[in-house]
Amino acid sequence: MPPGRGRSRFHRGPEETTRATGDPRHQELALRLVEQVHATLGRHRPDDACSGWLSVDDDGLIAGLLAAALVGLRRYQQGGELDASAHLRLAFRELGLAIGLAALPVLDEALPRAAPRLAGETEAVRAQLTRLAPIRADIEAFWLESAHRRGPSWREHEDINDVMLATTLLPDGFLALRPVRR
Repeated sequence: MPPGRGRSRFHRGPEETTRATGDPRHQELALRLVEQVHATLGRHRPDDACSGWLSVDDDGLIAGLLAAALVGLRRYQQGGELDASAHLRLAFRELGLAIGLAALPVLDEALPRAAPRLAGETEAVRAQLTRLAPIRADIEAFWLESAHRRGPSWREHEDINDVMLATTLLPDGFLALRPVRR
């Protein structure tokens, strides 16, 4: 966590992640995922005309992603999948949603400084997404129950599920914004 910042209500330290899941591998897996994502997905492709780190300068991309996220989240919430039993759910998909919801406070803090015009244009959409963010706690609570992690839908994708659960419990390293290099 950056110096001078308080813990968010969702932040869990490494020890808390291990305690919450009962599995010390989750911290190591989350840290490995963070390194891989930052090294691979945080940069433009080698054949792209742009270079360096992806940034909030891509206004249309960010606004479009936020709008699409709101539509998708509403549909997902209305679909009833969060009420289904564990064997009918895909943990890695739900945990990816939880990680995305964890990014909202980071985005709300960084966007006004980095791109004030874009912050203003996306304020209403971000507010609507924030109102739906409590779904994150429901997803975490569901998959933290050990009985839900014993079923075939968890075991068939155990590696990615473990990584995604660890990341949603300890998202700060994954969500840290790096400075744009030009």
